[in-house]
Amino acid sequence: LIGLARAPGSISDASVTLAFTHNGPFNGAGGGLVGNNGTLIQRSIAASTMTGGNNYMGGLVGYMDGGIILNSVSSGSIGSGSVNRIGGLVGFMQNQSRVEKSYSTAMVRGLQYSGGLVGLVNAAASTITDSFATGEVRGNGGATLVGPLVGQSAGTITNSYAVTGTFCDSQNAAGTQACGTTYTGTVALATLYDPTNVPLSNWDFVTVWHICGSPVCPCAAITFLCAEAQLDSPAIDALPLGFCVDVVKRRLARPVGVTMDS
Repeated sequence: LIGLARAPGSISDASVTLAFTHNGPFNGAGGGLVGNNGTLIQRSIAASTMTGGNNYMGGLVGYMDGGIILNSVSSGSIGSGSVNRIGGLVGFMQNQSRVEKSYSTAMVRGLQYSGGLVGLVNAAASTITDSFATGEVRGNGGATLVGPLVGQSAGTITNSYAVTGTFCDSQNAAGTQACGTTYTGTVALATLYDPTNVPLSNWDFVTVWHICGSPVCPCAAITFLCAEAQLDSPAIDALPLGFCVDVVKRRLARPVGVTMDS
């Protein structure tokens, strides 16, 4: 959607649903929302089906250079098995890049540096905090730097997890070679989605996130997503179920203000 984003600008409350082939936007980076990012992205969603042969691919951002991603989500399918530095949320992070209170449900297919949340964290000053990934990750051709949360990291990762049992394979074939869990812990899905546990215990469930659906899971409080007054927005139908909007979609059949059990 956006090739290059730089400070002092910022991106807030954005949503995009798209499918495209990435063959080399700015600096070879392709992202569902931004290709090359150096600014603040917050409360934003990208649902992407992205294929192609260029490196630096991410469900939300392909390449981060000192930018910040806060309270944002990605879903879909990223990669084609022939790409390095590919992640469900971000492909590549360098300099003082930060990912905070964000998650990805995207499936990832790549070569080296493939991760469910971030492919490669390339700088000690980069951080991932209070975030998680639930999508399966597959490497290809003997790739070894593949992980359920990150492929490789030189930065600091705090209170961030992949789901225990997430399929992660470095040979692109089930049962041949499991991914390691370097740079991440794994937790059971029910534990991860419990708002009394980290990372969700550090999230704002009053003004930014809501609990919706069963099992309990977070979904961004962008106006068209969880605000009862906006439940008739066509943008909701454009999003996949991976964003916990299955319950919201079911509510569309009810008058605004009428609740229903999850």
